[in-house]
Amino acid sequence: MKQFYYEFNENEYYTLIAVSIDENDLYTRAFKKAIEIYIENVSGSNIDEVLEEGSPNERTKEYAFMKFMYAPNNQKSTVKELIQEFESVENGVLLIDGALI
Repeated sequence: MKQFYYEFNENEYYTLIAVSIDENDLYTRAFKKAIEIYIENVSGSNIDEVLEEGSPNERTKEYAFMKFMYAPNNQKSTVKELIQEFESVENGVLLIDGALI
């Protein structure tokens, strides 16, 4: 599996999403899948609506982990626990706007 990370920082609700794509899958687009995960878990009714607000930015794994590690709700966890939690997310939300919790 190949991991991609997308940050929705121009949209109504901030979100950091992890997308997993099978390396043999030549058809699935990580960018589109990230938007679908955003719609399913955060906000929006279709891809065009989400893109009107702003386009998600692809991020490196290192960048995504640092954002995840320094999130206020993760400050009490050990680095080992954070790595395990971060690595366990496939096709899901890593961080979400606090207004939605």
